[in-house]
Amino acid sequence: MQSGDIKTVAAIHNATLPEDFCSKLGVEFMEKQFYPHILENEANTAIVAEDASGAVVGYVTFAPAKGFYSSLVKAELISFLAYLFRAMFRSPALIPYAIEVIYLLFSKKTYQATDDEIELLYIAVSSDQQGKQIGAQLLERSFIELARLEDYETCVVKTLESTTETNRFYTQNGFSQVHSAFGRVWYSKVIDNSGVRIRES
Repeated sequence: MQSGDIKTVAAIHNATLPEDFCSKLGVEFMEKQFYPHILENEANTAIVAEDASGAVVGYVTFAPAKGFYSSLVKAELISFLAYLFRAMFRSPALIPYAIEVIYLLFSKKTYQATDDEIELLYIAVSSDQQGKQIGAQLLERSFIELARLEDYETCVVKTLESTTETNRFYTQNGFSQVHSAFGRVWYSKVIDNSGVRIRES
């Protein structure tokens, strides 16, 4: 993913994940804060899928499972709070949801990630390109890239218990459930770096 892809990626995110917290904060938040933060940190990984014309039709993003969201908020706290308060002003029903999301970030009952885990933050494919195995191809390519990283042994992802199709997608692609709490499910998959060779200089 490159900076020029962010606008399209944010649009895909907003269209395909309308109930997601980032979507509720708004496209501007994703364009100006969330996805730029992913690209600015070399510890993160972001890959896009393009069609024959070179247009972005899907993407996947990863970040260290420990500390990503706190680093995002700390990087631009005032800006983040401004997006949050604007979103809650537009839709007061967001207030309990926002409280729940923040509580989940700090609750000891949620999955406790370790330093050797990387988290799949988002994977999405534009509506007109779904059903073409693009998501599975993105995952396959991603794990090739993740195997090149030396710091991570497993990949984790969090979903809702109610999203049965999403959960089936992860289990069909090698993920296993490792935890559940507050209506969320955490899945994990080992990163196989057995075939990766590091060239010594």
